[in-house]
Amino acid sequence: MKFINKKILLLAALLGAGGCKKSVTVPPPNNALTSASVYQSNATAISAVDGIFEQMAAFPDFCGSATDGHETIGAIMGLSADELSVVTNGGIKLNFVYQDAFNNFTNSNVPFWSNLYNTIYNANSAIEGLSASTNIT
Repeated sequence: MKFINKKILLLAALLGAGGCKKSVTVPPPNNALTSASVYQSNATAISAVDGIFEQMAAFPDFCGSATDGHETIGAIMGLSADELSVVTNGGIKLNFVYQDAFNNFTNSNVPFWSNLYNTIYNANSAIEGLSASTNIT
């Protein structure tokens, strides 16, 4: 009798575990594009790539801004690799980089890397989506 009860419990557990996936799977939202649907047409794929370029243009550390045009990613990476040197007062960020004092506790360090990694993630996602898509020209 115990053997039959164990078999019934085991069978019920296996059947129950297989049925849960359907009830916890959430369909994609109707009012937003998913990563799979973005690269299904030329228009949405172009918009996704344009959004990456817009993000890079709006981020001052990629191309500089009116107040700190010299603090671009090229200048910061050149200073950190000792390919460049600061000949005038380069501002707090460039001096930190040049003196190898650019650390986790520097306030200007956090937005630089978070924006940079976000842009790199978006670019990698676009490359992956464009490579996998068969519907775009």
